[in-house]
Amino acid sequence: MASPFQQLRAKLSELFQLEAAAELDFGIYRILNSRRTEIVHFLDGLEAEVSRVLEANPDPKTAALRDELKKVEAGLRLGGFEEEMIQSAPKVKELRAQLASAAPTDPALLQYELFSHLTTFFSRYYKDGDFLSLRRYTPH
Repeated sequence: MASPFQQLRAKLSELFQLEAAAELDFGIYRILNSRRTEIVHFLDGLEAEVSRVLEANPDPKTAALRDELKKVEAGLRLGGFEEEMIQSAPKVKELRAQLASAAPTDPALLQYELFSHLTTFFSRYYKDGDFLSLRRYTPH
């Protein structure tokens, strides 16, 4: 089975009609042919770029907790507390517990979900060369 990125890439190739545009040379196909290399280059680098962005931007809640913990520990150090006392301080313990209980955000999992949702979105509004809203029935 294809990965979510491969499914998204196939859907975008279908959407931009990269295969059909190579054979046709009129109207919108002429524009697509002139931009074909840019579109293919974009699609080829999309997975790496998304991975880079997700890894560079950690979960904001976790980052805020880490920053607050560093500030509290630095404040206690400035106050002359020893390291053992800092580690046993109630606020430090509370922040460490919140950090430990925070759900880790795996960039690979986020990337998987992102590509899956994008594929679902484009599949919902594009089919057989037409843009339309396809109805999705859900059980009640």
